[in-house]
Amino acid sequence: MSAKGRSRKMRYISAAIGIPVGLGSCLFSPTLFALLATVLITVGMVEFYAMARARGMAPHSIIGTSCSIAICLLSWIGRPLDLLYAL
Repeated sequence: MSAKGRSRKMRYISAAIGIPVGLGSCLFSPTLFALLATVLITVGMVEFYAMARARGMAPHSIIGTSCSIAICLLSWIGRPLDLLYAL
């Protein structure tokens, strides 16, 4: 199997697992959904900063990742004015 075929297969497996988990957590536990979203956003930020470093940039990854976590938590707490200040 080619690398492209393996990549596509992994995407399908990830979707088959991720979609039911995401929908289930959204429907049954808003707290679990907020936690899951925060974890996924944090992982995405870490990957983003790793790609930026690979291209020779020097991002402030700790600050950016911390701010993304803070924005997620502020939106979950429901304090829109604090969320606006954070943005």
